[in-house]
Amino acid sequence: DDKVSAAKHFKRALSLVPEDSRVLGEYATFLEAAGGEHDEAQNMYQKAIASDPNNAGVLGRYAEFLSRVRKDGASSSIFYQKCHDADPKSIVGLLGLAASDLAAGNPDAAEALLRRAVQEHPEDPTALGVYANFLDCQKGDRSGAKEHY
Repeated sequence: DDKVSAAKHFKRALSLVPEDSRVLGEYATFLEAAGGEHDEAQNMYQKAIASDPNNAGVLGRYAEFLSRVRKDGASSSIFYQKCHDADPKSIVGLLGLAASDLAAGNPDAAEALLRRAVQEHPEDPTALGVYANFLDCQKGDRSGAKEHY
């Protein structure tokens, strides 16, 4: 079974580099996606962050995990901010913070973050689509939205 084989490889890698935040973070993502082992995934994300609190990739994935799996908007917002602080150009941090601001009733802050996401990543279809959707649905600006679709 591929999942069993992949888990063995992750465990071997972790035996060689037990504090490597990238390996810990990738293993957490694997546990979440391949096996639905959410408690163990959360534990691995937390170990990865303790190992390197400035790894924007791990911070962003953990924020997404908290939002999507744990349905914990307050905690995910904190980790989107940490992701953004670690890498101000991170698309995950920018879009995650924008979503948090929008959910908190702060559309102006969300729009500023979405504009930055598009400026930093002008060819990224997710950034363009999210901003276009924001313009259309939140601002009622169909012509502005069409420029980004």
